[in-house]
Amino acid sequence: MNRKVSLIVIDPMMDSKREVRMSQLFGWNDPDKLVNAFIADMQYASYGLVDYHISERILVDDFLPMEDEFRYTPEEFIRCWRGRGGFHQPDRVKYSFILSTKYGPSVILMPAFMSRGWEVQEHSGVTLRR
Repeated sequence: MNRKVSLIVIDPMMDSKREVRMSQLFGWNDPDKLVNAFIADMQYASYGLVDYHISERILVDDFLPMEDEFRYTPEEFIRCWRGRGGFHQPDRVKYSFILSTKYGPSVILMPAFMSRGWEVQEHSGVTLRR
């Protein structure tokens, strides 16, 4: 099964002056390496039947809106992450935003906190959802 997918890397810019992204600030793994490992694992686990190819890579610099239109600022997210609490509720991303933009419905999403499409999350493991 040969599938072309779009890769959307949601890695907000946390300090634009120093060009520091969320994954760098928190010491998470490189999103591209994680996706490549995920694709290789899927190919291995399926005995070569599943073969994903990234047809485009889109880097999203901002936080996506939540279901109630709330968006984190870098400062708010850093405070919540380091304090291990105080995250916005509900904590679900507005999926219609993703599907109504150029990003489209066939995606591998990472490292943000998504739950549609394929999801690879550095800070909370790997979740497979369609």
